[in-house]
Amino acid sequence: MKVECLPQFEGFFRRYKVLADGKLVLCLNSAPPEEAYWLRQKRPSIHPLVTPRGIPVTEQGGHTMPHHKAVWIAHADINGTNFYTDEGNTGLIRTVEASFHGEGDEGVLETRVHWDKIDGPTLLEETRTYRIIPGEKANRVDVFSSITTPLTEAKMAMEKHAFFHVRVLDVLSEDQGGKVSASNGISGTEGIYGTDGFWLDTRGRIGGHDAGVAIMTHRKHGPQPLFSRSYGTVALNPFLREGRTLRRGEKYENLYSVVAYDSPDSFDVAAAWEKFCSTARPG
Repeated sequence: MKVECLPQFEGFFRRYKVLADGKLVLCLNSAPPEEAYWLRQKRPSIHPLVTPRGIPVTEQGGHTMPHHKAVWIAHADINGTNFYTDEGNTGLIRTVEASFHGEGDEGVLETRVHWDKIDGPTLLEETRTYRIIPGEKANRVDVFSSITTPLTEAKMAMEKHAFFHVRVLDVLSEDQGGKVSASNGISGTEGIYGTDGFWLDTRGRIGGHDAGVAIMTHRKHGPQPLFSRSYGTVALNPFLREGRTLRRGEKYENLYSVVAYDSPDSFDVAAAWEKFCSTARPG
């Protein structure tokens, strides 16, 4: 399988488009190098993310909460700056460097990301690597995040609006008939919220097709507190019950995965998580 990346930075899109044997897998909307441009892409996102059949499973800016950007990393309080929303005292998570290379049947997008105050200093510096693993039944993207600070310290507050998210396509949401479950055996967004787990799964029907999407944290970084909403946003949030202070010279690292799949009746999320834990690698 040939995995290739087509940068699209002339004109409208401003993104990296990743294909497997000529079929779309995802687009990485990298966020601009200088400032938030008119489409308000203030943080990098994966959108669309599609299943092997080409079914999109993500929503880029839900109509009720436009700052929800498909598959994204964010935090609402870093030294008092909000990197989660688009209004108010918000920061910009911008991609300052990106490169792509293929590794057999996989593709790797390596990026450097700065978490900047608008008209202010860089608070966090992040190496974020996307390992794209297309398949016949599922398309998988492993996301390795390694964060440091150039400051003496960066206070990453306890915050419910943080960290690794997916906003599913509206018709997949629980409100529209989708089914949400977690690795801890709990089903339904109300029961899941605030519990701990290794993965969250949402599945349902899109037009005439059944499909689903799951987000996962690696065994060595979990379990993590789970965030879930019936309108379609779920997250793995290690900051839900506690903050942490990151000091110069320290690293804060996570290894996540997002999987878009067809045929939910035959797709085993627990088995996919085990495979992720056994085959994923940082960087």
